[in-house]
Amino acid sequence: MIDDRVDDAVDGIRIRGATSSLVLGNTVVDARSHGVKVDGRGSADAAGTVIEHNSLSGHGPSPTSLKVARKLIRVDDNTGAWDYPWRHDLARALGWFVGPLFWALLFLVIFAGRLIIGGSRWRQKRLRPAPETQREA
Repeated sequence: MIDDRVDDAVDGIRIRGATSSLVLGNTVVDARSHGVKVDGRGSADAAGTVIEHNSLSGHGPSPTSLKVARKLIRVDDNTGAWDYPWRHDLARALGWFVGPLFWALLFLVIFAGRLIIGGSRWRQKRLRPAPETQREA
């Protein structure tokens, strides 16, 4: 498929189990799921497929969906504007600062919590009078 235009489709271009397919210079406008979707029955399906120089726009999970072995397909130099679902945008934004920082803070809270709890128990044992020195009122 070369230099075609697809408007308002669920999947702009879909390739099922075809090997050595060329998807070059196409324009996909307002796709509702994927701009280009490649799937097959086996891992060797779609071997040699090339997806390049396409303009992909729309909204949904991703501009390209590859349900086959990615190392057998070449995807390069595709442009366009894709509107991801809000869950994807939120996960991506959180990943920028929550990812590494979250684990560091979690480690710090656990480590500091153990020190605080362990230290307060040690102080309680140390400050508590011995049973023989306690007086009854």
